[in-house]
Amino acid sequence: MLLAVLLGAVIGLLMGALGGGGAILAVPALVFIFGFEPQDATLGSLVVMVAGTLSGIVNHAKRGSVDIDKGVLFGVLGIAGTYGGRYLAGGVDGSALMLTFAVLLVVIASLMIKNAVAGSRVDSSDRSAGRFAGAIKITLAALLVGVLVGFFGVGGGFMIVPMLTLLMGLSMRRAVGTSLVVIFINSIAGLGAGFAQLSQLDWGVLSVVAGSTVLSTLIGTRIGAKVPQKMLKLAFAALLYLVAIYTAINSFLAII
Repeated sequence: MLLAVLLGAVIGLLMGALGGGGAILAVPALVFIFGFEPQDATLGSLVVMVAGTLSGIVNHAKRGSVDIDKGVLFGVLGIAGTYGGRYLAGGVDGSALMLTFAVLLVVIASLMIKNAVAGSRVDSSDRSAGRFAGAIKITLAALLVGVLVGFFGVGGGFMIVPMLTLLMGLSMRRAVGTSLVVIFINSIAGLGAGFAQLSQLDWGVLSVVAGSTVLSTLIGTRIGAKVPQKMLKLAFAALLYLVAIYTAINSFLAII
């Protein structure tokens, strides 16, 4: 169970500091370390996300870095996409699902590096979302995040944070806290879509991972308030590349 504790600790630190990213590690870890089937891993990761985001929301709210209204709006808009993603995932071969996941990790890591190097132009103040997109664009962005949440079992924070800054005018710090609200709503929707499969999950492992995530999210929130976001993003991107390589190799070997 030590590995489950460590996994939860890493997930919580990432969620608290960056507003997401934990599920990207949870899915391959549940598959390759704890022996979950890929579809069960995507569902199990959502259990961990619900626990971790709830802890993070409370802590960020105490610091005044959460916009509940915008978070709920973005999250509710993405629910339809979440259900669609769960439906699509059910018909995909497990190894193919993990290979696709590895490709997604590479794309995400590359975008994070680009974002970290370029820097954020919205850290100092919140801007009006009307400068960047109308209601249709926001809706499409929320649906896309929802599909990724349902299909891969990821929380979607890696996409939510930049979308909240660019489309809804939030500062980087408030976007991180608000992202947890969106992830919580999308994760609840994903669990609802896979409710029939919840009983077949290994709740012994998930309870330990979730408990560790709750505690470490509190620590991650404090770290995120002190460590430069650029440093955190670059380190996380490097970790994503390593996870992508590991996931791709294991999935490819399973296919051949």
